[in-house]
Amino acid sequence: MTTYATTNLGLKALNRCQRFRPITTERRTAEIVRLETQLNQRVYALFDLSSAEVRIIEESTKYRYGEV
Repeated sequence: MTTYATTNLGLKALNRCQRFRPITTERRTAEIVRLETQLNQRVYALFDLSSAEVRIIEESTKYRYGEV
């Protein structure tokens, strides 16, 4: 699941970690996807969601990266 808020949080964290090293858009996007996926899995576990519930959430909130 990707949302505007979590994407912005990922960008801010990534910028802090990579402050002195240039990073390509593709690498940045890949890192955001990785971090967001990790965060989502933790939230799903915290709320003890079933796989069916997770599927509903992910299908209803996903968007293609790079689009605004």
